[in-house]
Amino acid sequence: MKTINFYKIVIVTLLLINTGTLAYLFIGRNERSGMPPHGNPVDHLIIERLQLTTAQQQQFNMLKHEHHERMLEWQEQSSRLHGGLFTLLKNQEKDTIAIDSFMQLIAANDRKKEMATYEHFEQLRDILTPAQQPSFDGLVEEISQKIMNPGRPGRPE
Repeated sequence: MKTINFYKIVIVTLLLINTGTLAYLFIGRNERSGMPPHGNPVDHLIIERLQLTTAQQQQFNMLKHEHHERMLEWQEQSSRLHGGLFTLLKNQEKDTIAIDSFMQLIAANDRKKEMATYEHFEQLRDILTPAQQPSFDGLVEEISQKIMNPGRPGRPE
């Protein structure tokens, strides 16, 4: 009976230690990254550097949501197009017309994504006050680097 109680105490102690260690690692990671516990680092950068008001943050969140929905649609289309392109590899003979057609569709889809991102930042600039706009103009290059090169080794961040 005493050994069963001993094992119960050991198991509970180990569970508490594991929970504490995981909490420490999770909280410590967020503190070291300089990000809030929840959120996108680019969003955090925009909100903090531009000192967005609560109303601006709400508008920004709406713009982000709309942009995200559009990007998801085009990303899904991109996946389908790439899938179609690579199924052409199964053919014994190279169908250059079909390959070229897929390449043009992929390029057009990528253009839509790039244009939507440009328009998103244009809309973001429009919700800023004239006093915030120069800060945004200086931040655009930094934001684009973070978006275009997220965590890629050997690339500037």
